[in-house]
Amino acid sequence: GMVEAVRTIVPAFGKTVLAALRGTADAGSDFQRLMDVFQDELTAAGQRGLFVALDDFHLISERVIVAVLERILKDVSSPLRLILSTETEPSFYLSTLRAQGALTEVDQEDLRFTSDEVQQLLYQRTSGALGYGIADNVAKAAGGWPSATAVAAAIVARSGKPLPFNRLAPTE
Repeated sequence: GMVEAVRTIVPAFGKTVLAALRGTADAGSDFQRLMDVFQDELTAAGQRGLFVALDDFHLISERVIVAVLERILKDVSSPLRLILSTETEPSFYLSTLRAQGALTEVDQEDLRFTSDEVQQLLYQRTSGALGYGIADNVAKAAGGWPSATAVAAAIVARSGKPLPFNRLAPTE
């Protein structure tokens, strides 16, 4: 878990946190206290700016957990920096962080490949065998999504043909 991850940086970390966990019957209901202990021990160890990535944040339904994470996110003195990956905007108020320039947001448009990026990928995967028009068609067919684009590039690279993506090419 998180204690073991921090121990890769601070080998002696976790004594206080683990003692607090042993004394807790339900970590979910005592989440705020446990996170306070975790942060205090990080601070005592001289750790600042430790990044913690939380994937699928939209699946967290416990209001107490969301509230504690919101408090950590807004607390500039916290030794933790949160990275949230979510399909929906979090339920807490982010405008203050936006106004302070303390929030970086990456949305769907930021993650999509451009036609030029698709062209580079296809060039690498097919040793430059395909023309630029095919890259535009692959980008459109895959919606610019990296995983779909990589699959399309693999299909094109294995077949050695621009099919099925050349069927999408405009006729002149």
